[in-house]
Amino acid sequence: MSTMSEETRLLTVAEVAEQLRVGSPTVLRWIREGKLVAVRLGGPRTGYRITPADLHAFIHGSRHVRDD
Repeated sequence: MSTMSEETRLLTVAEVAEQLRVGSPTVLRWIREGKLVAVRLGGPRTGYRITPADLHAFIHGSRHVRDD
């Protein structure tokens, strides 16, 4: 049994980029611009993490994502 459910698992920038069919630099730009909420769990090597809830809010509040 997993201690962290799929609902609370944090997504990497690369995972979000793949889901949204954009490049990682685009996701990083959205984070820097404050359009996508992300947390930094440590130093630069750790990178950003995005919650599924924040990704959902971004998708439903953004016109930057295709409706495929």
